Amino acid sequence: MPRSKSNGARIDDQHPEAQSPNVPTDEDLSDLITDVPELSEAENALAHLAAIVDSSDDAIVSKDLNGIIRTWNPGAERLFGYTAEQAIGRSIRMIIPAEHQDEEDEVLRRIRSGQRVDHFETMRQRSDGRLVPISITVSPVRDRSGRIVGASKIARDITAKREAERVMQESMAVKDQFLGLVSHELRTPISTIVGNGQLLLRRGDRLPEPARQQALTDIVSEGERFQGIVENLLALTRLRANATSALMPVDIGGVAEQVVESMRRRTQRPISLTLEDDLPAASGDTTGVVIVLQNLLSNADKYSPPGAPIEVVVTRDPAHRPEVHVLDRGMGVPFEDAAKVFEPFFRSETTKLDAPGMGLGLAVCKQVIEAHGGSIHVTPRSGGGSDFNFSLPAFVQDAS
Repeated sequence: MPRSKSNGARIDDQHPEAQSPNVPTDEDLSDLITDVPELSEAENALAHLAAIVDSSDDAIVSKDLNGIIRTWNPGAERLFGYTAEQAIGRSIRMIIPAEHQDEEDEVLRRIRSGQRVDHFETMRQRSDGRLVPISITVSPVRDRSGRIVGASKIARDITAKREAERVMQESMAVKDQFLGLVSHELRTPISTIVGNGQLLLRRGDRLPEPARQQALTDIVSEGERFQGIVENLLALTRLRANATSALMPVDIGGVAEQVVESMRRRTQRPISLTLEDDLPAASGDTTGVVIVLQNLLSNADKYSPPGAPIEVVVTRDPAHRPEVHVLDRGMGVPFEDAAKVFEPFFRSETTKLDAPGMGLGLAVCKQVIEAHGGSIHVTPRSGGGSDFNFSLPAFVQDAS
């Protein structure tokens, strides 16, 4: 095939004899030595660059100064849902939500003036309509004369980053809330324990017996409250770290008897227990189920008027799973708070006025039960009060 020389002449026009394969000229040899390697290196560089663009996880797009898409790599197909055939030739505005259209005007203005746009975080719209958070970097593209003719854009999906930031913000908020609640809720039991301990230490031998007994009762009562707070915090920490025990058969009726009897020793309130016959074993961790029942009974006792009874009923749900109901005649749970009461640190305005607490007990109950594949709910009772109930999967022996 004839090739052009640097002076514009062609070999076949000016030097016919050079066409003979046996008589190469010095200039031909020079061309073979210099031109071919240069072309090969350029081609290799272009191929390497194209491979990088094609294999990038990021969306790499080019457009002209009117925002018309010129190139669209596989990363852009994955991120935005449009194929290259669907995107090339259309306006880049097709992936920009209506409320962000002014951003494209500003980007093009900056590109025309030779400026870059670095790591700008915004939202873009996929072909299915879903919004996706992205970080974009846009750079001017120049021709050989240095004139700006378009822009190249690299877009990165930052969904994971945004989610991590959201979780971090929530964690910080929970931590601040937790520290405030802990400092408030632990101050009372600590003050009571220390104060009564100092009283007994300094004047115990001179105190009347009723005063001594009251001081000791206060120390034990506040110590148990302190212990309950610590146990709930530890349980919540273990559950969030997914450190749950292996699921084993749990004698749900036996656990209920144990917890009810313990509660009866701590209160003068009547507590009844009803067990359905032939209850199946629950699949779970006995310690976790004990913690749940202790929290539910403590809540029922705390928020019920003096002398009002508490009922514990262990039965089966419609799916024949073991189910436990803790029924009280307390203030009840407002409809709008029914789902929120199981959130960590939540306390309704009415309960804040009637009893101290951190709002941890029910959150622990929910996480324990759900970690074991069960469910927990609260429903109002006819005549007043609440029915806190949970169910657990029945234990099935592994046939293997």
